[in-house]
Amino acid sequence: MTFKKFLLVFIFCFPILLNAQNKIDYQSIDSLTYIQYINKDWKSLIQTSKLGLKNGVDYYYLRMRKGIAEFELENYFKATADFNKALALNEYDKTAKSYRYFSLFNSGKKTMAYKFSNQFSNNQKNELKININTVDDLTFFGGYSLSDNYRKNGSLNLLAGDTATYGEQLLMGDQMYFNLGTSINFSPSFSLYAAVSYLDIDKRKRFQYLLNEEVVEQNFDSPIRQVETYLNGKLQLNKGWSLNIFTNLLFLSTTQHLAFLVIDSIKQEEFDYLITANDTTFMDWVAGFNLQKDLNYIVIDWGGTVSKFYENQQYLTSLSATYYPFGNFKFYGKTCLIYFYEPEASFDHDASRIIFSQSLGIQLAKMIWIEGEYTLGDLKNVNMKQGLVVYNLPDKINYMAGAKLNIFVSKHVSLNIQYQFYDKSGLYINFAGANNTLYSYSTNYQTHNIIGGIKWRF
Repeated sequence: MTFKKFLLVFIFCFPILLNAQNKIDYQSIDSLTYIQYINKDWKSLIQTSKLGLKNGVDYYYLRMRKGIAEFELENYFKATADFNKALALNEYDKTAKSYRYFSLFNSGKKTMAYKFSNQFSNNQKNELKININTVDDLTFFGGYSLSDNYRKNGSLNLLAGDTATYGEQLLMGDQMYFNLGTSINFSPSFSLYAAVSYLDIDKRKRFQYLLNEEVVEQNFDSPIRQVETYLNGKLQLNKGWSLNIFTNLLFLSTTQHLAFLVIDSIKQEEFDYLITANDTTFMDWVAGFNLQKDLNYIVIDWGGTVSKFYENQQYLTSLSATYYPFGNFKFYGKTCLIYFYEPEASFDHDASRIIFSQSLGIQLAKMIWIEGEYTLGDLKNVNMKQGLVVYNLPDKINYMAGAKLNIFVSKHVSLNIQYQFYDKSGLYINFAGANNTLYSYSTNYQTHNIIGGIKWRF
């Protein structure tokens, strides 16, 4: 603010402020906020508006001025709340409608903004340059997962115990991951996100057994190749409600190695193991829904999925809250609670599980954000992010922690880089004793994921 403007505001405002000490009414608030609006003194305008609202002064122009001030300071969630109040007092006002549209749009609530634009005439849409692109964005990301499983557990003695005669172990190793996705708008109320992913996962099967009192070991490397096709349709409803229906089809191919005991029919005491290799392809899937209620500062999600991984059925329901306590993107968080049930879970996993996830984000600079996340619970056969992320590998995930850096390079381009740490548990089995009793032993290892991505907004 220049010195002349400051002097002008002081001359006009000082009597009002002096009078406001004794009386806060419509006239004093209206006069002061008008001058602050003319001079674009947004922070002072917001404080004066709050003072008036606290003392029962609430009317259309006060909400408009406060909303515009919040908008100019990029507090888009707060601005939306003020323009909602303004429209409740004057539902046909074009200026309030246009500001509400852009407040929603800049809050990342595009589908709500698009649906709200149905209230605009074609001329008004042209004036405001509102154009709903058929293709909204294009996203590509990929990464590599470094595992220390081979190094830590790839040389273990599988014949633990004095009487063990046979043992086997499945080791999961490094992974590569690529994803390409796009968002398509079919109407202001309905959009579809479609993506295809490719994963290449190292896998090793180990066999150890006694033959003529000598330990024989055979190892076989056979990667898992997984292609995912993901669809998520979103229907934007009225009053902040929306419904997502989604599915993810996973096409897997690998070679499975199995051991069979061969006994000499003549010399019954002599035997060997036959290892067979079978090329296998199969399809896993997940389907579900997500119902969302947008309360402006808080967004509540409730959803459920049904899935089938490795011939087992799974059921999942989740409840989450995403919140913006300061009415902007300077600080935000998401808390999620998941209940998972797998009736025929393997012996090393609980059939019923509770999973907790927490993420927080802060703004580091004007166009840079950092997010941290933490997930606690066994994630085997669990899906997250509305079925987009699937944990269908056999090992147990004890917990996950990570960080993500988001950089908005321009209006159209954003970049992100992400690090994730997973603590996992594997196992190996052996048969020991006169009755060939089955024993299982747990192992522990970690993976480090580095993921980078780029998003183009049309």
